[in-house]
Amino acid sequence: TAYGTDPNEVLKILVKVAHENKEVLKNPTPAALFDTFGESSLNYRLLFWVPFQNGLQAKSDVSIAVYNRFEELGIKIPFPQHEVYLTQKTSKK
Repeated sequence: TAYGTDPNEVLKILVKVAHENKEVLKNPTPAALFDTFGESSLNYRLLFWVPFQNGLQAKSDVSIAVYNRFEELGIKIPFPQHEVYLTQKTSKK
């Protein structure tokens, strides 16, 4: 998420979204962790367990649900931005 976003709130949202997915097992319970301070973002991990055969679909479904919930709540997912300065070389005569 973007810097300035409340990480406590993000952790709650991540766990809630995981619990709402029917494929996610109740035991062990889903866990959300703050991971790192990124260059332009606060990074998290969401851990949840599903039956093996449903893993890829569940990961996709939960990821999309997180994206949708963030959109609903106005939580921004940043992308790296870099500034480039161009100068014009002047020639002397």
